[in-house]
Amino acid sequence: MRARATETNQERAQILSKDFRIFNLTKPLVIPPTPANIGWIKPLAGYVKVNVDAAVLTGCNGFVLVARDHDGFALGGSFKFVEKSMEVIWAELEAFNEGLKLAKRLNVA
Repeated sequence: MRARATETNQERAQILSKDFRIFNLTKPLVIPPTPANIGWIKPLAGYVKVNVDAAVLTGCNGFVLVARDHDGFALGGSFKFVEKSMEVIWAELEAFNEGLKLAKRLNVA
């Protein structure tokens, strides 16, 4: 009985290994070894880019901001959590407003 349970676990491990290519060096990895930066576009030299994002959950909102120069160096950032119900579009507008405040605090024209 015990050997059967071990075989079942081994079979499960083999299935997972094949499905997710765990420890299988002959097939490409499911998760790439180095993360790809595909979402951020550099600003022109001498400019600063402030990226903002908002998340809305029932009765709560969160805003995240990051300011980077043309080399990708983070100059500053912040986050804000608000216990207030609002639609996504208004939350994005609030995040944009917070981004403008961050640019002002960083003395960015």
